[in-house]
Amino acid sequence: MPEREREAALDRVAERLAEALLCRGFSRQQLGHCFETFDRSREPVAYQKALACVENQQTLVLWGPYGTGKTHLACAILRRHIEDCGQVTGIYTHRDATGIARFLPFGDLLRRVRATYGDDSESEQGILSRYWKVPILALDDVGNEAAKDPSFSQRIGYAMIDYRYRQELPMILTTNCHPDKLAWHIGQAAVDRLFERGEFVEMRSKSYRRKK
Repeated sequence: MPEREREAALDRVAERLAEALLCRGFSRQQLGHCFETFDRSREPVAYQKALACVENQQTLVLWGPYGTGKTHLACAILRRHIEDCGQVTGIYTHRDATGIARFLPFGDLLRRVRATYGDDSESEQGILSRYWKVPILALDDVGNEAAKDPSFSQRIGYAMIDYRYRQELPMILTTNCHPDKLAWHIGQAAVDRLFERGEFVEMRSKSYRRKK
């Protein structure tokens, strides 16, 4: 294949992959979040655990302060799953709701559920069911929601985590909360399920955002 045609073909593949990522919850800023662009020297343990997560499809909780790369690694895991499935099945542009994987900020999930109250066109269970059976789900920034009464986030967090726990479906969670504080946001029962089925990995390097 001539060089120009080869480059054009690669560009088309990159465009289809970008479309697939956007369809599955990535922002445009997150399109570059992959293993190749992560500075593994900053968080070597978390990097290796994330790579292993791709292979063993185990639940992984990445926790630590802002700017350590938790979201970057969560996106990298999902991206690798999508890339692998696309290479095998050619479904990069498949638009079926969530398909292979889904990236979902926890605050967005709470807002979408709240929006159903008083709206007969959607229900709480309808929103949750969109993500219950996704083969791999990343819940980002769990615990960032501001609430004096955490009962709502605890109920929704438990509903999501418990269903996937019972179905043995992996999850990637990112949070700024210490594991002992995470129960305030999603309930102790949900945290116990995460400990039983997954692994908690602390990320504590200095914020890379401040270095930019």
